[in-house]
Amino acid sequence: FEVDLAVKQITANDQWLSTIGSSLTRDELTLHRFYYFSTFALYFSLKYEWKEMLSVGYNYGIRVNSLSPYTGSSHEFMISYFYQLLPPPIIKKRKTIWIVN
Repeated sequence: FEVDLAVKQITANDQWLSTIGSSLTRDELTLHRFYYFSTFALYFSLKYEWKEMLSVGYNYGIRVNSLSPYTGSSHEFMISYFYQLLPPPIIKKRKTIWIVN
């Protein structure tokens, strides 16, 4: 197992955003969990990643400010596939030949 932990806080214009996250890796499967707290919302995100190619995730968000009675919460489902393109061709350098008469 390999475990990573991330903690981050950003403050600007009397607004703040805190992020707490962790990643757990075993073999070729990675689980990412993140929690986002701010002055206006709370988010929870969960993502499974396989071989850095395929990922499936879920995100839940809820408002915690004065708009919360009117807006409700949100659910997001994500799926992504990453296809690695071929590397760029290697161009061999040519030797310059100088002919002097």
